[in-house]
Amino acid sequence: MFASILKEHAVKKAEIKRQADACAREIADTTASVTEELLDSINQGVAEIHSRQAQIEAEAKALHKETAQLSKQTTQWLKLYDGFAHALKELGDIENWTKVIENDLGSINSMLQQIAVNNNIQTASKQTQAEESVPT
Repeated sequence: MFASILKEHAVKKAEIKRQADACAREIADTTASVTEELLDSINQGVAEIHSRQAQIEAEAKALHKETAQLSKQTTQWLKLYDGFAHALKELGDIENWTKVIENDLGSINSMLQQIAVNNNIQTASKQTQAEESVPT
């Protein structure tokens, strides 16, 4: 009787061990499956973040390149504008200079006309005096 109880106990113990091992394997498989699903989900998020980061970096490089080109073009425009402004200033200076020369030449012309008129008057006066002093 004791032997049969011992044998029955050993059989039950073996059955419980077999069930425990089966449960442990099932738990391990389930845990591995859940872990794999979680890691896949996390890895997918990480991959998406990495992809977006690569896109942002590419866009940042493109923006940096465009900004450098815009800066270079702006510098060229500023040089062009400065040259134009300088040329316009010189043109204004030349216009002013021509007005001054024109006024000076007008003054000289007026003086020369006045001198010519005075010379004509003096010449006419001398001729009249010479004619009066000549006996007829």
